[in-house]
Amino acid sequence: EFPGLRFIAAHMGANKLWDDVERLLVGRKNVWLDTSLAAPFDLDRAQAKRMLEAHDPEHILFGSDFPWFTPKESFEYLTSLGLSADLMDRITSKNALKLLGEHR
Repeated sequence: EFPGLRFIAAHMGANKLWDDVERLLVGRKNVWLDTSLAAPFDLDRAQAKRMLEAHDPEHILFGSDFPWFTPKESFEYLTSLGLSADLMDRITSKNALKLLGEHR
C-alpha cells in the first residue's frame, strides 16, 4: 500500500523473535534491518548469517544499541559471522550513507 515507505526494523526486526523475522521480514524490499541489540543478544550466529545473506545487501545497517552493547562488541559479533568483505562494507557504512542521501 505504501511503495515508497522506508521501514527500518531495529534490533534485526524483533528482539528474540528470530524465526518470525526470517519468515516475515527477510527479503522484503522496503525493509532495512539494523543489527543493534540483536548481535550479541541470543541470535544464533548461523541464523544471523543466513538472515543477513538472504536480505537485500543494500538494506542492512550497522547498529550497536549503545550503552547496552558497545559498537566494538557489535562489530566483533558481525565479523565473527564470516560475511563477505563487500557485505560488511555495506552494513558498516555504505548503506547508511546511501539511505541518508549521501552518495559516494
